[in-house]
Amino acid sequence: VRNRSWPNLLVLAVAGATALAQVIVYFTYGRSTQSAGFAAAPKIYLERGVGIDFPWTRFSVLRDGFGDKEFLFHVLLMPFAAFDDPNAGGLLAVAILNAAVATAIAGLAVAAVGPWGYAVPVLLFATSANFAIRLISLRPESLSLLLLLAGAAAAARRKAALLGAIAALYALSYTGF
Repeated sequence: VRNRSWPNLLVLAVAGATALAQVIVYFTYGRSTQSAGFAAAPKIYLERGVGIDFPWTRFSVLRDGFGDKEFLFHVLLMPFAAFDDPNAGGLLAVAILNAAVATAIAGLAVAAVGPWGYAVPVLLFATSANFAIRLISLRPESLSLLLLLAGAAAAARRKAALLGAIAALYALSYTGF
């Protein structure tokens, strides 16, 4: 199943990205203040460089030193922040992140249960409103979930060095308060 599943996973990723992009455009992306907030940091990085203090952290515990608690997430969004239309760049970033999450879930499910695993991401998006609502905006939880899935797969295969590398990436990409 594993050797033949990659083409199917690629088709799932492209189809999922296209479908999710349409849903996001229709429902929320342009009106989400959280999406706009997460898109602001990469834009500032493009304008001023990486490693600067953000203007909004001056009244928080993050004011002393480098205050970006989602550094890797913001660095990965920099190419999308460079778009002339920030909504189009953000929409593409959300679609790619969601396709990656759906593909990772399907890949793990197919490895566990066979071809029926392809239905798992669809069922998950369709039956879990909280999961679907979180993934229709540009949020660092999407990258966090992707790294957690990769970490779980590495731990299951007893790949300690890979798990350590994923943990280091996770520490740079997401801090939940």
